[in-house]
Amino acid sequence: TVFDTQDDIVERIVGSLFSEVREIEKGEILRRPPETLDVYELALRGVARKHRLNPVDSELARQDLSRAIELDP
Repeated sequence: TVFDTQDDIVERIVGSLFSEVREIEKGEILRRPPETLDVYELALRGVARKHRLNPVDSELARQDLSRAIELDP
């Protein structure tokens, strides 16, 4: 139907815009140095744990990344 097509087009546009905004944000964040090396270490460790894709590491990643945000919002 017309509405399904319209919804599909809107989803594609929003997905594309969201992806582009995320890339811009990521670039800005990576250019700004962390306040301390502790924040950098927590962020690296959190991202590494996140990619292990198991519940224990996912929780530890959340804790590491939350702590990094607390130290350097």
